[in-house]
Amino acid sequence: MKSNKSRAAILIPIIFLCALSVPRAQGVVFSEDNYGEDAELVDRMAHSDTDYAMTTREGSIDFMIAEKSIVIQFSDSFMTNLREELDAETSKEPDDSHFATVIKSMVSSGVRTMLDRAIAIPFTEISDVYIAEGRLVIKDLDGKDLFGEMEVNDRKVMEDFRRRDARRFVAEAERHMP
Repeated sequence: MKSNKSRAAILIPIIFLCALSVPRAQGVVFSEDNYGEDAELVDRMAHSDTDYAMTTREGSIDFMIAEKSIVIQFSDSFMTNLREELDAETSKEPDDSHFATVIKSMVSSGVRTMLDRAIAIPFTEISDVYIAEGRLVIKDLDGKDLFGEMEVNDRKVMEDFRRRDARRFVAEAERHMP
C-alpha cells in the first residue's frame, strides 16, 4: 500500500494541472446564472455553419447567430492554446508512475471535453439584444442581462467586441427573433 506521501506526490500534479487550466477560463462559468435555464450545451460550431459569427478582440470567445439560437463558445484559438498547455503539462514529468500519467491524462481530457462545447440560447428565450455604452447586451425574457459579468483574462466579454461586429450581431439577432 502506498503511503500518504506518495499519494500526495501523485495528486499534486493533478491539482496543478487543474489549476493551470482554470485561470484560462476564469469567469466563464457555465451555469444558469450566466445563460438561463432553457439554454443547452451543444457541439461546437464552425463560423461557416452559422448566419453570423464574431470573436472577442482578445480572441477567446465566439458569439454566433444560428438559425434558432445565439451560440457562445470558446474560440478555436483558445481551444488550441488550451490543448497545447494541457499537453505540455501532462508531458512535464517523465518520472511519473504509469498511474500518475494515466490520471493526468484523464483530467486533461475531462477539462478539454468540458470546455469543448457551446451554449445555445434559443431566440424564443431572448427578449432583447442591443448595444449600450459600448457593450453588447443580451436580455432573457425576465429582463436579466445574460453574460453581463462574464470575464476572460480579466476582460469583460460583452465589452470586448469591435463596434462594427457588435452592430452586425445585433442586426442579425433581431432578424431571427420572433
